[in-house]
Amino acid sequence: MFAFLGQRPLHYTDLWGHLAYGRWICTHHALPATEPFLPLAQGVSIIDTAWLCQVLGYQLEFWCGPGGMQFVSAALVTLICAVLTRLIFRETKSQILALGGVAWYFIVHWNHFQVIRPQLAGLLSFVVLLWLLGRWRKPRWTGVAIPVVVALWANLHGSFPMGLMLLASCTAGRALDITLRTRHWQAALRDHPTRRLAGWTVLAGLAALINPYGWRLYAEVLSFAGNPNLADMVEWKPLQIDGYRGRMFFLTAGGLLLMLRFSPRRILAGEVILIGGIGLLSLWSARFAVWWFPLAIIVLARHTSAIATARGWWMMPRASSRSLFWAVVAAVGLLAAVLSTPVSRALLRGTKLPLQDVVAKGTPLKATAYLREHPPTGQVFNTMEWGDYLIWGGPPEIRVFAASHVHLLPAEVWRDYLAMTGVVDGWENLLSKYDVQTVVIDRWYRRGLVSRLDISPHWRRVHQDSFAAIYVRRNP
Repeated sequence: MFAFLGQRPLHYTDLWGHLAYGRWICTHHALPATEPFLPLAQGVSIIDTAWLCQVLGYQLEFWCGPGGMQFVSAALVTLICAVLTRLIFRETKSQILALGGVAWYFIVHWNHFQVIRPQLAGLLSFVVLLWLLGRWRKPRWTGVAIPVVVALWANLHGSFPMGLMLLASCTAGRALDITLRTRHWQAALRDHPTRRLAGWTVLAGLAALINPYGWRLYAEVLSFAGNPNLADMVEWKPLQIDGYRGRMFFLTAGGLLLMLRFSPRRILAGEVILIGGIGLLSLWSARFAVWWFPLAIIVLARHTSAIATARGWWMMPRASSRSLFWAVVAAVGLLAAVLSTPVSRALLRGTKLPLQDVVAKGTPLKATAYLREHPPTGQVFNTMEWGDYLIWGGPPEIRVFAASHVHLLPAEVWRDYLAMTGVVDGWENLLSKYDVQTVVIDRWYRRGLVSRLDISPHWRRVHQDSFAAIYVRRNP
């Protein structure tokens, strides 16, 4: 998995915007108080929820080149899958179920793993927290590790409330199970594991306050999903069954319900709270499905193991005893995987990988090079998906119209952007409204706008390549 992912190209998404924020922070030795890159969002206050990831990413790119991002993204995904494999194996003691579960997880998350973003650090924190919760019988060590993980998570990515939700759901589930079993709610208050989980939840919530923004970080992440601009983004829309993630969600949910129907193992209240609660959030917004899948796969494997054990099916081979020979084989395999990546080979030669060998197809390399040679004056109108790369690789003073952080744009600006890319009536007047002097547009996904610009007497095409077209006003 690591060897394969270490050679996947870097997609032209918000990765480059996060690197640009990291560069800004390292240059100014401070966090931005207002949006520094989008002139149309000038003065809009910003809570940078991924500042630590951005700084680390920029330093990595600075020292290792863009290939370093390939290496780290592959390492993060591999670590996520490794921890999940260990979790399933701890629950089932089956190598087949552990490897089968993580293989299914990799399949359902394939589209997500192709995009490098700080959320990968949040997902790793999530599965590590799951692993720590399974070690509640070692309270001292676990009680220190959980707040540390949440504190780091709060500085790496704004998804840390999912960790607090996990802790609170486990606490509530344990309390409900004790109450149902004893038929006395006071028993839950006297139960040491329940009180321990509640204490860890409180400590984790306080640990998340160890960040540059304090309590304001909570206000930002809890109100983020309500931003009206996000309603037009695919990943923030309700989960659709006709999409890849939607089909994988309903297929996994169907298999889970089937296993629960025939499982001889008691269904825990925590399982119902977590699977049901995050499942409903996923139906409301597809963005939450990323947290639902690891939970669903662990519960699915747990009850599949119970069914197989009860029926005597041969699908549960036990692990052999630990062996120095296999430890050496694993270490050699890991070293070979690391050395097989392009960035490792380049660094061994004392060089960095060229950017064109690392980025994905569709990245506006040629258009950005043209803009560096002919810096645009005035406002630029650009494809939003390219905004992050233009900020990162374009001329220093480029006035990008929109980038992936659409929540920072005023609602009117975002509506006008959609109207211009959709070529609604008055689209050219909107370009004049913002005094746009240069248009950088995707030729394939914005064909309607490209065709209208080609026939407009007010615009002249000055550059065209396989992916992009650039237009300037005939009379600035």
